[in-house]
Amino acid sequence: MSLPTGARSDVSDIQRITRGGRRKRNEYALVACMLCKSRKVKCDGQWPCQRCTKRGAECSYPRRGHIPSMSPMPTEMSLETEYSPSTEDVATPQIFATSGGPTSNEASRLPAQPGNNIGASLQSPAATEKSPTARRSSFVDTFSLARSCLEANGIVDQAEKDVQGSTNKPCLTLEQSLASAKDDCLESVLELGYDRARSLFITFAETIYPIYSCVDLQSTEQVLGAVLGRSAGQTPKPVSITLTKIDILKAVLGLTLLIEDDKTSPLARYLQRCIDWSVEKVIIGKGPDIDDVTMAALMALYFFHKSEHKKAWRLTSLASRICFELCLHQTPEETEKAVEVSGSFSPRVLFCCVYVLDRTFSFATDLPHTTKDEDIDESCFDLGISSPFLVVNMEYTRLNSEILGLLKASAKSVAESRQQKEYLDYRIQRLRDQFRDLTAASRSTALPNNPWDPLQNEVLMNDLETFLEIRICHSRILLRKPLLRSYKGDREKIAAAAVCIQCAKATIFLCSGVINKAAPLKCLRSSYEYFTVSSLAIILLVVSQDPETYGPESRDAFQEAIRILQVSKCRNFACGNLSFTFEQLLRIGERLHMPKDSNTPILQDFGDIDMGQLLEDSQCAGSGKLMAS
Repeated sequence: MSLPTGARSDVSDIQRITRGGRRKRNEYALVACMLCKSRKVKCDGQWPCQRCTKRGAECSYPRRGHIPSMSPMPTEMSLETEYSPSTEDVATPQIFATSGGPTSNEASRLPAQPGNNIGASLQSPAATEKSPTARRSSFVDTFSLARSCLEANGIVDQAEKDVQGSTNKPCLTLEQSLASAKDDCLESVLELGYDRARSLFITFAETIYPIYSCVDLQSTEQVLGAVLGRSAGQTPKPVSITLTKIDILKAVLGLTLLIEDDKTSPLARYLQRCIDWSVEKVIIGKGPDIDDVTMAALMALYFFHKSEHKKAWRLTSLASRICFELCLHQTPEETEKAVEVSGSFSPRVLFCCVYVLDRTFSFATDLPHTTKDEDIDESCFDLGISSPFLVVNMEYTRLNSEILGLLKASAKSVAESRQQKEYLDYRIQRLRDQFRDLTAASRSTALPNNPWDPLQNEVLMNDLETFLEIRICHSRILLRKPLLRSYKGDREKIAAAAVCIQCAKATIFLCSGVINKAAPLKCLRSSYEYFTVSSLAIILLVVSQDPETYGPESRDAFQEAIRILQVSKCRNFACGNLSFTFEQLLRIGERLHMPKDSNTPILQDFGDIDMGQLLEDSQCAGSGKLMAS
């Protein structure tokens, strides 16, 4: 039986109204307490709600919902933040608005507060294992802004202490540390003896620390005295240390032994077996600290000097990520809130050192770096005149990253690219004057009783200036390298080839002079050899296209580079990148107007001959090949 058209319309209207009412009741139920929700009726959203009050039942609205009241705004508001860490990995704050004073049940849950002091409830909640510090774009930033407004209006005292608890690891005395450690915790250090360990520490402080400033020397020296002072008949100063600080001492000694080519101690042969610190403990532990950054950087340097570059790259990536977690990439004010550092050690210096290592090992492995300039506050790079070489080295690293970016495909016009290259070339060469100016300014303000001041070591400063000059030459070559493929007949490319030849020759002779010194800076030996082999490849590339012009003037540098690399004990050059044997290079040199000088001493007088024999890959052993690109 069919209904008339008007009747069908009335039925559909009734169904629509019924569905709308049911949907409205469901919406009410979403924001209702349990009693109102079970009856699917409207709840006023306050605690206790009117329906529960009339029935004498306990209202569950504050414990279940987190939606603000639908009733008019109460005259007196109090904010309360709760966490429910058992339900989610990342806790979500629940903010409730309550009218009037708290009831007896509510008062038992609220901490006692003075009359007008509501600042504690407005601060960001303390970070826990299940509630890590949120991003600046989340509720933490909103609470911070609200607190600033309250301070400006005099509602909250600026001198109030932050309710967030300290996350620093508790320090132990030496006896407590040793009691909780394994029996052989200090065996590798004690067998060195105080005198030798002290000598190695001084070597590190005078020759390695000025380049890689990633250690708190004052704290490490205290640990050295506490650990070995008794064996030397001395009374060590009382000092609170952790096992990580003992591991830092081991890493300092092991790295120095490795660089000094002293393999008698297990600290030099397999440092990772002698320490309690590990990457796994950092990742699954309660939370990293400054000492973990230092250990990751030291272990990265250790593996780098063992020619295990990818391990160094991984560890430096870890150090960079810990720096970000500790807010070392933010403004100094934010950093001071996040970390506590005793003594004169600067977290900013540590961060800049990790930044340089991250970019350096990224370049050495041809893998991406972790630190991105857009994530770092520019003030982090402002070290003043405290560390002249680190400042210039960091600036060089940033400029070198720009140069490498230019080598990629770009939408810029030829004129724009040329202009940018000229500007970078100017800034790279400007680093010479910048280093001299910073050194002079730092010397004028240096403290007279600083035992580890590198500025007082004239030989060291000369070596650092030479190393900077070598790196400047290398970067100038990188800027022009894309123009060297076929440069004949092109004025711009011919000019680029001439500059590259001059820089390559200067690099080889500078490296040779430093390596042949009576007391060379050993921690840079592998870097000198890398720049030597890179310059040798550039000479070969340029001379092979125009031997008559560039062959005779490049002969001495070409032969000197081969001589240096034949006696090298470095394993920096991977098997896949090797192209020529030394014998092949000597024969090629004769055909390119770069013959070997008959007065050159025979190779056996310089030590071990074949660098290829030192490669771990058995397929490369004995080949004596050399990288030419």
